[in-house]
Amino acid sequence: MESETRALLEGLQFCFSLGLVKVIVHMNSKQLLKAVKRTTSTPWKLDVHIHCIRHLLTQAEFVLEHSYRETNSAADALAKLA
Repeated sequence: MESETRALLEGLQFCFSLGLVKVIVHMNSKQLLKAVKRTTSTPWKLDVHIHCIRHLLTQAEFVLEHSYRETNSAADALAKLA
């Protein structure tokens, strides 16, 4: 979950740096989504990243939505390149 957390944080920071204030993020990590929305506990080593994500979410209209990997073809293609 650490790589997904860092990717989300860096993606939100990138959107914010471009001035994008209305962004819908489709993510396939239900565990990360729950951690950000405070419906589950956060692993201690991710606390700082999760806190930064929560802060960024209050600065713009970012919406986080869960989608299964198979239905998120853009993210799936990027993951295969890594």
